[in-house]
Amino acid sequence: MKLYGKMFVRYCLAILMLIYPINIMGVDVYGPKSFNQIVESDLIETWSPGSISSIQNREHVLFVDITETYCLTVSSDLSSLGVGDVSALTGGTGTYGNAMRSMFQILDLNTAELATEDLAGTYTIHPWLASYHAIDADANIASGSASST
Repeated sequence: MKLYGKMFVRYCLAILMLIYPINIMGVDVYGPKSFNQIVESDLIETWSPGSISSIQNREHVLFVDITETYCLTVSSDLSSLGVGDVSALTGGTGTYGNAMRSMFQILDLNTAELATEDLAGTYTIHPWLASYHAIDADANIASGSASST
């Protein structure tokens, strides 16, 4: 009797699929914009860069030169580092892609083991885009700069 019940359910499902065809594999999901369109959207917010007093684990930063004219960026193809124009970010004339390529996160090497280890004071700097790349630097916990990268 159980075998006939399972077969009945399968036949019912097959008939429903014929009556209401659903092409699950061909479904396209759309949001308001694709990620590529968001990256190319205009950045309309304005802001002024401010310095940080100490290196903090998991901090999100932009690396800006002393004149606040240039900043470190990841290239458009995400293959190398370059120099970007800070005015595109501060004046609201750039794109969200400019902002994301200019943002980096500072992570202590022991971040993944915080439950069992203290912070090491050695940091990796990960770009927001292409975050699988990193720049390593050693620094004292109380220091604002690293001695080597």
